[in-house]
Amino acid sequence: MDRCRNEYFNHMEIKIAEVRQNMLYFQIQVLFLLYQLSPLILKQRLNFKLFV
Repeated sequence: MDRCRNEYFNHMEIKIAEVRQNMLYFQIQVLFLLYQLSPLILKQRLNFKLFV
């Protein structure tokens, strides 16, 4: 009984670690995407200000 519970908790800890790693990876991807898109956004804002 005790061994089963320990295995279950170990399994859950591994799952949580995987999810955290995936979330971190996802956040990095989003930041990278924003970083790549930022020049376009800035250009559009400048153009918009020039038009107004």
